[in-house]
Amino acid sequence: MQPRFPELPPPADGSPSRLLDVSAQPAVSPPMRRSKFESPFHVLWRRKWLALFVAAALLTAIVTYVSTLQNVYKAEATVLVERSQFDGVEGEARGRLAVLTQRILSYDRLAELIERFQLYPDLRGLVPLEDIVARMRGEIQLQQQENTQRRGKRSVTAFSLSYQGQNPIKIADVTNTLTDFYIEENVKVREKKADGRTQFLQTQLDKMRSQLEAQEQAISIFKEEHIGELPEQLSAILATLERLNDQLRLNSGKLAQANERRTTLMQQITDSNKAQLDAPVVLDSVQLRLQELYQRLQQLLIDYSSKYPDVIQVRAEIAALERQQAGKLTDGEDDAGTLPVPQPQVDGLKLQLSEVNAEIKALTTEERNLQVSVNHYRRRVAAVPRVERQLQKLQRDYDTKEARYLSLQQQYEEAKMVHTIERHEQGERFEVLVPATPPKAPIAPKRRQFYLAGLVMSFALGAGIVFLRDKMDSSFHVVEDLRAFSPVPVLVSLPRIDTPIDLRRKRWRFCVNMVAALIFLYVLFVSAYTLATGELPLHLQALPFLFRTYLGQTDFGRIFFGS
Repeated sequence: MQPRFPELPPPADGSPSRLLDVSAQPAVSPPMRRSKFESPFHVLWRRKWLALFVAAALLTAIVTYVSTLQNVYKAEATVLVERSQFDGVEGEARGRLAVLTQRILSYDRLAELIERFQLYPDLRGLVPLEDIVARMRGEIQLQQQENTQRRGKRSVTAFSLSYQGQNPIKIADVTNTLTDFYIEENVKVREKKADGRTQFLQTQLDKMRSQLEAQEQAISIFKEEHIGELPEQLSAILATLERLNDQLRLNSGKLAQANERRTTLMQQITDSNKAQLDAPVVLDSVQLRLQELYQRLQQLLIDYSSKYPDVIQVRAEIAALERQQAGKLTDGEDDAGTLPVPQPQVDGLKLQLSEVNAEIKALTTEERNLQVSVNHYRRRVAAVPRVERQLQKLQRDYDTKEARYLSLQQQYEEAKMVHTIERHEQGERFEVLVPATPPKAPIAPKRRQFYLAGLVMSFALGAGIVFLRDKMDSSFHVVEDLRAFSPVPVLVSLPRIDTPIDLRRKRWRFCVNMVAALIFLYVLFVSAYTLATGELPLHLQALPFLFRTYLGQTDFGRIFFGS
């Protein structure tokens, strides 16, 4: 069924009217409405109660939560650190302060403080003690100053110790107690470190002294075992060897002269005894062989020792020929009665020859002994470099141990001095410069900032909810939206006309919404208060007692609750 519209008069210019020419307009599908003509202020004013409710709800929750938060106070103490130039305890103040902090903030110390000052009563019994100790450790702050000043012969720095909590008096007492802990612990640690260092150095010094004495004894034993081969005796050994070589050369010369005399005498005896051809010939050949062997032995002993195989062989041959010659002389004595008596000249030559032979034998024995001595001293000279290397190694070990011993002795003397300094508290000292006092103003929470931020957030959230609700609303609130949406022209706009029933209904709806909003805000207030304090508001806590008191005045209450 087509809608019927009243006919309009034609236009004054006589042109056909197109106001109701619906067929000339294109078909438009009804999309979601987008208001382009209503201002944001009109949208907020139209939905002002929604915006006020959302803003009031959020602001109530924020104000309640922030108002019921407990105040947090912070107490701070400043400790002065003075270090003398005679301070011998190693390590910087920053490092030792970190060690002291680990000792003082240990579990046992903090648990003892919590028990002594009855800290965190709302958490005790609800959470483990380890968590409470961890929370307290996090609320203790230590800050050290970077700059260091000089005061005479002492370097001065400082550090601040702070603790925060809810009771101003308790946190000041805890801070001062922690400061005393730092002072006492510093003295104990430094004295213990000085004692430990002194005892350690004393033990090392005794041990090194024993090693040094053992090394000295080892050097003495080594020198005794290698006497005559020591480097400092090399000059004496060389002098002795040179003297022996001179004696050996002199003895060789004498031996050569004796051999020459013996050869001459033997030649003279041979010439004198031409009548006895056989014996002199044999005697001459043996003597010549002995002379050759003696000369060869002399040459061998110059280059080789007495244990050389050729030397031994030549000496054995000389001994055999001498025995042979001695046997022949004995046979000659036995046959003296049958042989003709020799002439006096021959006897004198033979007597000289025997003397020369004795001299040659003595010189040969002396040469042999001299050669043995020369070889002995040569071995000593050859052994000197090896002995010197071994002695140098022993001496290096001794010098190293002696240097270590002297260094330990010096450190031990310094440690004893440091120990004396620590005993008289002349080393590093901790002194309370500014003790902790109960703070007057809390450091948290910053209520003004929270209130301002909550106010801004509340109105922003209310405006956001209003614009979101308006975006989801598909109804028309101004004529321009309808004209932009529909091709049908709008002829007239009438305001809303409320009847008395509509007005009463609107008042009742407003009252119900207001009561619901107040109840919601109250529930929100109780929830925020409980969340912040962990307990119900005081008036809700008092309700059971009031209710019991009221019922106790009635017969039902006497029966139910007793007398």
